[in-house]
Amino acid sequence: MINSFMRNLPFLQYAILLSTAVLAVEVTAQPITLTSAAGSTVNAYVTGHENAKSGIFIVHDWFGFSDFSRAFADRLGAQGYRVLAIDLYAGRSATTHAEAQLLMNDLFSKAPSEINTMLQTGLDYLETTTDKVATIGFSMGGEIALRATLLEPDSVDATIVIYGGGIENREVSDLARLKSQVLIVTGSKDSWAMSSLMAFIPKMDAANQSTEVYIYPGANHAYAQPLYASGANYNETATRVSWMVIDDFLERHLKNNKDDRIEG
Repeated sequence: MINSFMRNLPFLQYAILLSTAVLAVEVTAQPITLTSAAGSTVNAYVTGHENAKSGIFIVHDWFGFSDFSRAFADRLGAQGYRVLAIDLYAGRSATTHAEAQLLMNDLFSKAPSEINTMLQTGLDYLETTTDKVATIGFSMGGEIALRATLLEPDSVDATIVIYGGGIENREVSDLARLKSQVLIVTGSKDSWAMSSLMAFIPKMDAANQSTEVYIYPGANHAYAQPLYASGANYNETATRVSWMVIDDFLERHLKNNKDDRIEG
C-alpha cells in the first residue's frame, strides 16, 4: 500500500509536469490495443493531437505504466506531440519494489524477439502517423528505448535515456547505426546510471556518435518517480529542471518551431 505521503506526490508530479505545457492544444488520450504484424496484441496509451507531425515513444520504468507514466505522456501530448506509451507489462503495474522486480523478471524471461515485436508495433503506429519520432525510456526503460531506436535507426530522430543503465552493453557496431541524437539524463548520486553512462560514452565515441549529457548534482536514482524508495529519492527541483532539458532537446531534434508540430 502507498502511504499518505506517496498518495500526495502524484498530484505534485502532475503540477510539475504540466507547468510548462502548451495547454491550448486539443488533446485526446486513451488506452489502446495494437496488433503486431504477427497478430499478437500490445497494450499502449496514446495521447496528443491526432494530426501531430512529431511522435514520441515512451518506455516505462520497472513499476510499469503508472500515474507517473501517464502524466509524462499527457504533458508531452499537451505540447503538441503525438505520444504513445507502451505497456510492456500487459496491464499490470507495481507500487512496491518487490512487485516491480517480479514484473521486470517476467518481462525479461520473454524471448528478446517477443519484446522487440512489442516495440516494433508501437513504433509502427507512430511512424505511420508522424514525420519524426523520438524514443524516451526511464530507468529499466532507458535501455529498452535505445533498443527500440536500433530496431528502426533510420526512422528515429531522437533518443532519451533517463537515469537508465545497461546501455553500455550495446556493441559499437550497433551504436554506429544510430541516426538519432542521444540525450542521457541522470543524477550524480545514481551509481548504476552513472557507471553505465561512463562506459557508454567511449563506445559512442568509437562509433563516431555524439552524446548529450545532463547530470543533476546530488540527485539519486529515479528522482522523478514518487514510487521509488518510498519517495526518499524524489527530487522536485531535479525533476523540474530535467523536464526543461528534455523539452529543449526535443524541440531541437524533432521540431524547431512549436507550431510546426501540428498540421491542420
